[in-house]
Amino acid sequence: IQQAEFLQYLNYLSVKEYNLAKKHLHQYFTMMLNSGDESKNIRPFSALSLAAMHTMFQHNDLAMQYLKESIHLGQLLGEESCLSHCIAWTSYLQGAPVTRPTLSKDSDAVPSELEIVGHIHTLESMCKGGEKPADVLKYMSVIAP
Repeated sequence: IQQAEFLQYLNYLSVKEYNLAKKHLHQYFTMMLNSGDESKNIRPFSALSLAAMHTMFQHNDLAMQYLKESIHLGQLLGEESCLSHCIAWTSYLQGAPVTRPTLSKDSDAVPSELEIVGHIHTLESMCKGGEKPADVLKYMSVIAP
């Protein structure tokens, strides 16, 4: 059921239904927090997701507030992955140019966390920039064969 809530969130995000997207995002994280062991490490990702959502709706001041909260929680809990995502979103909000990370030719190479964040940032930018879904899927198939 948690995954269904997140898919509903993504669906409403894609059709720019702010209130419904926010509702389903909150429901998803409420379910995650109530699910058990991992709840303490979900909180920074919850704030990060709210920052991303507000960015998508061009609520940049709110997005920055949630990013600051996510950074604070990520530092307290030692969530390096969340902090890496925060760096990418902060750069985006501050107008850093969007560049596509280079793809490794070595199929056995494991990408670093920052490379992964770069790919996520690229995918977000492609979606926001109105790229065709087929192009986004093609990019995804190249980075995660």
